[in-house]
Amino acid sequence: MTDHQKIVHAFTEHDYRESLKRHYNRYALAQYCAAGQRVAAYVSLGYNQRDAVLACFCGPVANKILRALGLSLMTKDEARYGVKLPYIELE
Repeated sequence: MTDHQKIVHAFTEHDYRESLKRHYNRYALAQYCAAGQRVAAYVSLGYNQRDAVLACFCGPVANKILRALGLSLMTKDEARYGVKLPYIELE
């Protein structure tokens, strides 16, 4: 499985579990897809994969993606302040 497939699998699994809960955001999956494309764009520009994931995702979904990629989980400072990368526009 490629890294992009691991990312997509992690956030679709997260979205499915969230869909079973009350107050589910039905637009979340589309937002996750856009963020996944942005991660791929950052990585293709040469940014660190971990920083790209943390710049595009936050909270439990970010940790699930990091775990799927075999990277260490988000630290408290990363959760509090985030990772800042320049914004890129997707086509």
